[in-house]
Amino acid sequence: MILAAEQAIVARLKAALAPLPVEALPSRGYRFASGKGAAVVSAMALDAGGVEDTGASVQGAVLTIEVALFARSLRDGAGVWDLFEAVRRALLSFKPAPGATPLMLRSARLMDAEADTWTLATQWQTRLPLAPDLDYDGGPLLTRVTFEGDTA
Repeated sequence: MILAAEQAIVARLKAALAPLPVEALPSRGYRFASGKGAAVVSAMALDAGGVEDTGASVQGAVLTIEVALFARSLRDGAGVWDLFEAVRRALLSFKPAPGATPLMLRSARLMDAEADTWTLATQWQTRLPLAPDLDYDGGPLLTRVTFEGDTA
C-alpha cells in the first residue's frame, strides 16, 4: 500500500509537471541533470495508530511522503516556487490509494542552494487503513439462502 501510494503520486506529478522529470527516489543518490526542474518522490514515514475494535488488528496510520523539488532558479516563472505551486495544485486533496484520506501539505522548506540548484523539500500526509490479510480457505462463504415464505 505504501509503494502504491508513492507510485500514484509519481504518476500524478508526471502528468502535472510534464515535460519535467518526476521519479521515485532511486536506490542511490539522485543527480539533478534537467535544465529547468525536477521532482523526486519518496515515502518517508508511516506512523501507526491504535488498533480499532473490529475483531482483527485494523489500524489507521499516517503516511508521510516527501516531494523534493529541484530548480535552476528561485523565481522568474520557472523557479522552485513556481514548481511548488504546480505540485500544490496537483496534490492537495488527491487520494493516493484506496481508502486513503486526501493529501494534506505538512511543510515546505527551502534548502540550501548547491551548485546553482534550488531545492524545496515538501512533506505531504495521508491517513491509510492497515488491515490484515485474513486467512481464507477458498471454500464457499454462502451455501444456501432461503427467504421468508420460501417452501424449498
